[in-house]
Amino acid sequence: QTLYAGTEKGFFKSIDGGAHWQQPADSPTGIVTSLLVNPADSDALVAGTSMGLYLSSDGGEHWSRKETGSLFQPLAVDPIGTLLGTDGTGLDALPFESPRPQIHAQLVPEQP
Repeated sequence: QTLYAGTEKGFFKSIDGGAHWQQPADSPTGIVTSLLVNPADSDALVAGTSMGLYLSSDGGEHWSRKETGSLFQPLAVDPIGTLLGTDGTGLDALPFESPRPQIHAQLVPEQP
């Protein structure tokens, strides 16, 4: 079972149900304050960090930073692909261009 965790030291991944954890070399920098996992494809991740918004399509091995203009924290993605989140002053919406637009908020770790 693959588990993901966002911590004050960054992003971590376990591929053995939590017995061992690794921090991929290309993981987001800064404190991970929110983490979204696509329940239909657990390789598609969105991380809100103290350094910005990051996207991964390969289970957290590689990430790309999405420029949002503020420290946007993701909360959910709606069915049409709009990323909903906050910069601390209210609810905001951003277009979410992704090959996997059906991402929804889910608690980490994933539930079987």
